[in-house]
Amino acid sequence: MVCPKCSKEIPDGSKFCPECGFTIWAVQPEPAAGAPQTAEPSQTPYVAAPPSAAGAEGDPKQGNSKAILIVGIIMALIAVAAAVIILFVEPGYLIPIKQAEPAETVVAPTPTPAPVVEAPKEETVEAEPVEESEEPVEESDEKSEEEEETSLDIKEISVYDEADLLNSTEEKALSEKIKQYEEETGWKFLFVSAEGIRKDGTESYAEDRYDDIYGSETSGIIVLIDLDNRMIWLSSFREPERYLSGEAIDEILTSVEEDLGNEKYAEAVTQIISECAELKTNAGADE
Repeated sequence: MVCPKCSKEIPDGSKFCPECGFTIWAVQPEPAAGAPQTAEPSQTPYVAAPPSAAGAEGDPKQGNSKAILIVGIIMALIAVAAAVIILFVEPGYLIPIKQAEPAETVVAPTPTPAPVVEAPKEETVEAEPVEESEEPVEESDEKSEEEEETSLDIKEISVYDEADLLNSTEEKALSEKIKQYEEETGWKFLFVSAEGIRKDGTESYAEDRYDDIYGSETSGIIVLIDLDNRMIWLSSFREPERYLSGEAIDEILTSVEEDLGNEKYAEAVTQIISECAELKTNAGADE
């Protein structure tokens, strides 16, 4: 037998479907052949299923009522959550926000300006026009004595301590000695200390420096201290060459080796120039 609702196989003669609980009307079986027929076939009246059986098999109405109950509970929770949000998260929704009252503006009194006192006007005295001199002042072409002395000092410089081996006192004393020997001999004496001279260029540097300062046509002597190459050089030009032989130069430079080793440069240069001047003085005395 098949349930007309869920189409499940059920035992013959069942009054309700054990799967879905559908009530089945029982139909009287047809009478056998030869049996006396009744006037009208009678049908079995509807009999409700016992409560225990319906609950065991699962009544669809009962399932629907549980689903409705769950939906109702969810809706209630949503309403409670909305109320909490409105009351606590947005307090201004129920309680009106009090606007701040504008602060009172205090207007400071305008200070009264101090009275302006005018200073007494000074009387302007008109300057008398200066009469122009009819005779123009002629400009003098002659130099003053101070300018002449300055130009002479520049021309008579004989100490060029470019390596800073001497102090100012030593430079002044050496310059005075050189001036004295120049008056006695008529020669030019030049002292130069320099740095940055190329190797093996001491002699050419000394000759070029003397020519630049005094000229190649003058008679004189140059004493050069080459600080980079650790050399002292003595060169003579024109007349002094007759008195300063190679041997004489070696003797003069050897005599000042101790002062040079002790860095007494001023004393060493003064002695060299003094001995060169004595060569001419002694030669003149012998004549």
